[in-house]
Formats: sequence, C-alpha cells, structure tokens
Amino acid sequence: MKKVRYVVGALGMTPVLGVVTPALAAGTAGQAMAKTGKMVALAQRDVPRAPDITCTGHNPISSHKGTGKNYFEGVAFLGSSPRHGFCISGTSGWVSHFQSAMLLRTRVYVKGHYTSYLAHGKKDAFGSNSTYFVDNGINHAVSSMVCEALINSHMHSKVLYGPVCEVP
Repeated sequence: MKKVRYVVGALGMTPVLGVVTPALAAGTAGQAMAKTGKMVALAQRDVPRAPDITCTGHNPISSHKGTGKNYFEGVAFLGSSPRHGFCISGTSGWVSHFQSAMLLRTRVYVKGHYTSYLAHGKKDAFGSNSTYFVDNGINHAVSSMVCEALINSHMHSKVLYGPVCEVP
C-alpha cells in the first residue's frame, strides 16, 4: 500500500504532491523562458550603414565659424535624387590646427527631425598642421538644412567646434 503524506495548511489537509507540482511547474517554466529569451544589442559602429537614397553630384556649399585656432569650416556636398530632389551625398570639415580625439558629426534635417552621422579625422591631410574630416557615405534626402560640428570622440555631447549649417 502506498503512503501519502499530507500537508496541513490554509487549504486543510492536502496531499504533498498536489501542492508541490504546480509550484515546480511554474518555477521551471519561468526558468525555461529566461534561458530561451535572448537580446542582442550591436554598437552603432558595428552596423553597416546603407544609403537612404541614390544621390548623384558633389556641388559643395560651405559655411565657417571662428577665427585663428578656433576656425572651423564645414562643407556639405549637394546632389540630386530623382525621387527626393535635393540630397546630401557627403560632408567634410576641417580645423586649421592638429588636434586628436575628435569626430565630425553631421546632422541632416528632414521635416524637423535629424539623422546623425559620425566620421573620423585625418591629420595633416593638406601637408600643413591641420585636421581634416570627410564622410562620403551619407546619401540622405534633405529638405531644410545640414549641419556639421566637431565633437569630442569620448563624450559625443561635447561640441568642440561649430556647429555650422548649410541650407540647400
């Protein structure tokens, strides 16, 4: 004959197996879900950037800010797209002295919203003591303006030079 153990509690006398089984099932179900659920986050630099549109042409429009060591010039390369009209095919920027730990941030504004792009600089690009930045892979429709700024490469919210903006 089988022995059945009973638990005395709020429900009265209940067989132990009936109380433990639902608790075990609930505990293992939660663990199984936690093990199978997987979240993967990729850093922005690891995701290849696909062009938003086909943008042909490189007509430069530029603006600048500051003087002497604080002089910064930004250039937007304006093109055209059959479906979107004006577009930005790329941007560049430079400062008239050598400085490391900077990135070129480009913001392309469309209908009040912007998309940001980052590019690394090239030191002494023109054989002088300057730092030059270029980003030829933007290909983005633009309706209002495009702005460039040099930002700190370790703290992206810190603007070092600029921003300067061009309106197509």
